Amino acid sequence: MELLIYVMNKVELLDQLLEDFSKESEFRATIIDSMGMAHMLKDTGYFFSLRDLLNQSQENSKTILMVVKKESVEKAVRIIENNVGDLTEPDTGVVFTLPISYSKGIVKNN
Repeated sequence: MELLIYVMNKVELLDQLLEDFSKESEFRATIIDSMGMAHMLKDTGYFFSLRDLLNQSQENSKTILMVVKKESVEKAVRIIENNVGDLTEPDTGVVFTLPISYSKGIVKNN
């Protein structure tokens, strides 16, 4: 099992992404409101030039957490990219996985 973490910049596309995930029985997600470091620094008044340097046009983001089988990771990434575009392009977000060595309470899907 893997913990798939996707930080989504284009939050206006969240509803459609979740709808597409819900069509596949193997995907369940938890969504967390999140904020990039540059935006946070701007709000505190520190490092204003850092925000300008990074050109943060998107202030808020959503972080999506999903526990998936290792063989389902690429399928999940395809669904993400079908909604937001190529993740190698700017302002589409970032996705990565971490191995899960222990879990309890995760309901197994068919």
